[in-house]
Amino acid sequence: METLYGNMRVMIGNHKKIAILRKAADICKSKTHQKFTQAEIIRNAHKAGHPDNQTTKGTLSKYLAQPETSYENVPLVFYDVILDMFKEQDIEFSFSNEAQQLNAADLPHVLSLFMDVSERDQKLARQSLPGDYWGYMPSIEKPGCIVKFVLRIKENREGVITAEELFYYPKDGFSDIVKQRSQGYVLSKNGHNFIILDDPSSYLPKVYVMRMELSPSQRCLGFDGGTIIVSSNHQGIGTVQRKIRCTRSKDGIPNNKKVLIEEHGVGIHAPDTDDAVIQQLFEKLIV
Repeated sequence: METLYGNMRVMIGNHKKIAILRKAADICKSKTHQKFTQAEIIRNAHKAGHPDNQTTKGTLSKYLAQPETSYENVPLVFYDVILDMFKEQDIEFSFSNEAQQLNAADLPHVLSLFMDVSERDQKLARQSLPGDYWGYMPSIEKPGCIVKFVLRIKENREGVITAEELFYYPKDGFSDIVKQRSQGYVLSKNGHNFIILDDPSSYLPKVYVMRMELSPSQRCLGFDGGTIIVSSNHQGIGTVQRKIRCTRSKDGIPNNKKVLIEEHGVGIHAPDTDDAVIQQLFEKLIV
C-alpha cells in the first residue's frame, strides 16, 4: 500500500501501521485536537469509499486499543485517512520517532513483525499451546545424561504467548540443588514454534525451534525440536547443539520443589535411570 504524506510517497509496512494506530489512539485519548476523533476518522473513511456499515466506532476503538494485534484487521483506507488527518491538522508525526518509542513490552510484537508472523498462526498458537509440559534434553553439566525440566506456556492479558522454563540441577557433586528459571516468549509460524528465552547461566538469549504434535481438536500434545545454545567466557565463544522433547502434562505440574524433584524426577538422569519415559528417550536425544 502507498500513501501520500508530505511530499513523499511512503510504503506502509506492518511496523508503520502500528505506529500510525498508536499515534491516532494517543491523540483521541488526549483530546488535544478537537477535530481528530474516532467519529471523524470513520466519517472520512466513508467519504473515501469505505462502506458505512463495516466499521463502527466500537470496532475502531478496539483497533486503537490494541494496535500490535489488530493492525492486520484494520481496512487499508483507514491508514490513508489517518495520515491525511495528521497532515491537515499539522500534527507532527514521524515513523522513525514512533519506532524508537519501544519498551520491553513491545519485544514480542517487534519479533512478530521481524519474523513476519501472521495473526492466523498466533491465533492457532493461543488456542493450542497454553499448558504445562515436561521437557527433556541432553545435559550439559553431565554429558551422556538427560535433564528433565518444566516448561509452562501461558497467554497474558495482551494476547502474547509467554514461556517459563524451570530447571533443578545438582552442583558441587550433587550436594546442592540449584534452581534456574528462564522466561520469554513463543512465536509460531508455519507449524514451527520459536521459544525465545533469557539464559541466566550465560546472560545470552536461547532459542528453541520446535514442531508441534497436535491432537484432532488442535490441542498441542507436545514438541520435538532442538536448539543451539551459545555460551561466552574468557576463552571465547562456545556452542552446544541439543535435541529437545516436551510432552504436555495431563494433570498440570505442581510448583513445589520437593515434589518436582522427589516425585516427578525433575533433574538429571543417567542411562540407568528407573524412569521408563526417560529410558526411551536416550536413543532419540543423545547423539
